[in-house]
Amino acid sequence: MGGQSTKAPPDDEDLYFALPTFGRAEAIDRVAFTAAPLLAGFAVTFIGFTVTRGDAMHWPNVTLLTLVVAALLLITCVQLAFNARQKYQSWGEFSERLVLVPDDKRSNLRQTYVVALEQYRSLARWAALTYNLGIVTLLFAIAFALVPSGSLAEVDPVRWAAVGVAAGGGVAALALFHVGEIRELFRGPRGDQD
Repeated sequence: MGGQSTKAPPDDEDLYFALPTFGRAEAIDRVAFTAAPLLAGFAVTFIGFTVTRGDAMHWPNVTLLTLVVAALLLITCVQLAFNARQKYQSWGEFSERLVLVPDDKRSNLRQTYVVALEQYRSLARWAALTYNLGIVTLLFAIAFALVPSGSLAEVDPVRWAAVGVAAGGGVAALALFHVGEIRELFRGPRGDQD
C-alpha cells in the first residue's frame, strides 16, 4: 500500500536529509493542483475584464501588467509542482519497491532515491515561491484595479480603504511567506549555506 509502511527510514544521513518536511508533499500537491490553477484562471478572467473595462480604472496598464505576472507565476507554480511530483515517492512506496530489488542493487536504488528527493525538494521550493509571489502580485493587481479613473482627490475614503486592504494584504503576504522561502532556496539540502 503506497505511503502506509510503518518501516522507518534507514539510518542514512543523506536519505534523512533528502526526505521532505512532514506534510510538504501533500501541501504542494494541493496548492499547485487546486489553488494555483483556480487563481490563475481568476487572473486571466480579470485580464479580460481589465481589457474591456479598463476605462473605469485609474491605472489599467499597471493592472494588466501585474495580472499577467500573477497569472504567469501561478502557471509556473503548477509546472514546477508537476515536475517535482515526478521526482517524489513516499518512503512507504520506496521501501515496498526496495524489498523487491536484489541486495546487490539496493545501494544503487537508494542513491537514485536520494537524488530524486533532492530534485523534488528544489522544485517544490520553487513551486512554493512562485505560488506565494503569484498571490502577492494578484493582491497588488486588485489594489491597482480598485483605484477608479478620474481625479484621485475625489476618490471615496472607503474605496481608498479597500485599496489599502488589498495592498496591505500583498505586503503582509510578502513579509510572512517569502522571507523564509527565499532564504530556504539558497540553502543546501541539509540547511547549510552554499
